[in-house]
Amino acid sequence: MIYIRAYLKNNLGDDLFVRSLVRRYPDEKFYLCGAPKFLKAFRKEKNVIRINTIMYNWLRICRKLTKQNGNIINHLAERKARAVVHIGGSIFIETDNWRMDRKSIENDNIFIIGANYGPSYTTEFDNAISQELMCAKDCCFRDTVSYLHFKNIKSVRYAPDVLFGYKDFLNCNKTNGIGISVINLESRKNLSHWKNEYESVIKNVCVLCQIRNIPVTLFSFCEAEKDQIAIDRILEKIDSKKGIRVIRYTGDVDCFLNKFAECKYIIATRFHAMVLGWVMGKKVIPIIYSIKQMNILEDLKYQNYVWNLLEGEKAIADDLLKAFKSITNLPMIEKVKSDAELQFKVLDKFIKKSI
Repeated sequence: MIYIRAYLKNNLGDDLFVRSLVRRYPDEKFYLCGAPKFLKAFRKEKNVIRINTIMYNWLRICRKLTKQNGNIINHLAERKARAVVHIGGSIFIETDNWRMDRKSIENDNIFIIGANYGPSYTTEFDNAISQELMCAKDCCFRDTVSYLHFKNIKSVRYAPDVLFGYKDFLNCNKTNGIGISVINLESRKNLSHWKNEYESVIKNVCVLCQIRNIPVTLFSFCEAEKDQIAIDRILEKIDSKKGIRVIRYTGDVDCFLNKFAECKYIIATRFHAMVLGWVMGKKVIPIIYSIKQMNILEDLKYQNYVWNLLEGEKAIADDLLKAFKSITNLPMIEKVKSDAELQFKVLDKFIKKSI
């Protein structure tokens, strides 16, 4: 059995990470521990052992009574597993409480897949993560900047984001208007002052599309991070909702992806809205809210239009729509798709050897 560490909060990108992992190794058993409402995406995966509602509620009660951060069953499962796979994107962020948040893994076979590093601010955090990486069998970062930060550690590698290699799409060929992935800037300290500007531009894009009879779909990739709340605020400022639909991800991966695939153009704030748009052959305008997006764009030698919130850029709705006319496909997308498979290279060897 392999124990999975992941961000299990009904976040589409992270759920697709886990799905990619468990479907790659159909003969391997995987253990997932999280709130049952956040494990719906994996209910059809026959090789996934999910914690049930009764057990989860019992563990929560025990945790409160003993005032422990973790739970003994989770801890024992991680220790007894043949390996632990920590799969996710932003798993190395220096927060105010990072010392409490970083839980050591008591297993000799640790694989870290799909991560980026940072933001980080102190040498203490750098050193702590270096120690973690030195204990891992493998750590494959998804951007060159993160890799270079730890390149002297033997276990560290680079390959493109896992979802560049995702293939289980139901439909990628429909051409039905513009899809916009929205995030809630209100909860992001460094960008909260951009909330009104950002949401105003998205609202204006929706209104322009209504005037031009272009269908618009607003996508909430993660309800736990309040994407839907930002969408609700945008819709409140639009008199008529004609031609605008809202798709919320709540654990039904295939339904969400199918609706996403229907769009011809993507305005992507979410990192994986950007990646999935490219993989599906869409024209994509990235909205930059995190350095992790900039690092990926540099790796891809991206030359098309972006709206960079980090650099304080302003945008006009009409300019965003006009920009789609000049966007070209990524020239290296097929190679990137192929290279993304390398995220699993070391784990492939471990599992093949163990069978």
